[in-house]
Amino acid sequence: MLKFRYADNRSLNLIIREHRELLEKTACIWTFQIALALQYLHSAGIVHRNVKCSNILINKNYEAILSGLSSAKIVGSDLITFHSKTSKNYRATYAPY
Repeated sequence: MLKFRYADNRSLNLIIREHRELLEKTACIWTFQIALALQYLHSAGIVHRNVKCSNILINKNYEAILSGLSSAKIVGSDLITFHSKTSKNYRATYAPY
């Protein structure tokens, strides 16, 4: 089971729509943070398969958090179906055993 901490975050998609542009420094920092998250997933044999602005959350400390693992796949396995429970500010994803 994958558990996600409570997240009172806004998606990068929403931030871009509201502000129309980002500072280059901010974009570079968030890109690096997402690259680290993807590197971690790949080291665990997981492919995200759905990286997009609406699946990148920005928290109150302006840190990027990768979400949207419902399409993720474990490398070398058949497609895994994830089950999720969501509310406005929380998402928990459960992988079958």
